[in-house]
Amino acid sequence: MIGFFLVVYILVLAGLAYFGRAALVRDTHSPTGAAVSIVIPFRNEAENLPTQVEALRQLTYPSENVEVIFVNDHSQDHGARWLAANLPANAQLVSLPGNEYGKKAALAAGIAPARGTIIVTTDADCVMSADWLQAVLAPFANPAVQLATGEVVISGSTFFSACQHVEFSTVMLLTRAAIRLGKPVLCNGANLAFRKSAYEQVGGYASHRHVASGDDEFLMRNILEQFGDASVAWHRAVVETQPQPHVGAFFSQRLRWASKWRHNRSVLARWIAVVTFCCQAALLGLWISIPWLGLPGVVFVTMKTLSDIAFLAAIRPARPRVVASFVVSCVYPLYVIVVGIAALVVMPHRWKDRAMA
Repeated sequence: MIGFFLVVYILVLAGLAYFGRAALVRDTHSPTGAAVSIVIPFRNEAENLPTQVEALRQLTYPSENVEVIFVNDHSQDHGARWLAANLPANAQLVSLPGNEYGKKAALAAGIAPARGTIIVTTDADCVMSADWLQAVLAPFANPAVQLATGEVVISGSTFFSACQHVEFSTVMLLTRAAIRLGKPVLCNGANLAFRKSAYEQVGGYASHRHVASGDDEFLMRNILEQFGDASVAWHRAVVETQPQPHVGAFFSQRLRWASKWRHNRSVLARWIAVVTFCCQAALLGLWISIPWLGLPGVVFVTMKTLSDIAFLAAIRPARPRVVASFVVSCVYPLYVIVVGIAALVVMPHRWKDRAMA
């Protein structure tokens, strides 16, 4: 039985690696004449805004077709003041009123006045390459595409950032694989684009405004229900984002992300979450049972860990991070179980110096 489980596990990893490979979109006839609005909500991002503003200034997409809308979600640092004095020529700064707060409210406030036919969203701690917008817009040459998502890479030079980079790579891989198989289940608002007409047709974020996270995924789900599976695509553009500075911040972020699963209407998404949780619980059980299983248990855990390392190195060949892959492989089962249970019991946590539930 243990051997059969190992074979199935390796086959699943191989399947994800195959279907999740990055070559999904041809960079042809990008609609460079399209009017684009980049909406960037921020809260307490004074350290990151200068780097991002400089990256935005370097974009090669025709500036007359781009507007940038920064939305201040009640920042308590000097970031909004710095931004007001250093806005690019094609940018504006919007502030949320006192009775509104949160990322969805900020995004909605930025999208409402946007003039672009295509909305692009990213986070204030993200940095993009000069040709980012051309790659983001490439899938929209197909009129059936209403939303496109792309790669988010966690940067940083510390060992903890390497572990976050490895762990998040698996999320990106699953995102690509699901889209390629025609059954999108994930996307990422840090590198997301959608037609404003589709956003308005599905009612924006209204159906899930009460959920702390999931602005990206619930919007995608509503678009899928309205326009079908072919309406969601993958684009080649990549953004880099900052790692969480410590374990507490990392846990709080992942708890915020996981908390949306209980509100997800997608049967496939719920099935993936349940299967992942059960598999990781079984793997943790095997770890704990090694003293009783003896040599077969040692062999299984060793083969499973080597498979994980090979898999994680294969999906990030330019940055293999072997030691980080080993640590992630060992810790991942416990991490999934703790975050999953904490999300189900609605454990209180904080994000951006704001209490959340």
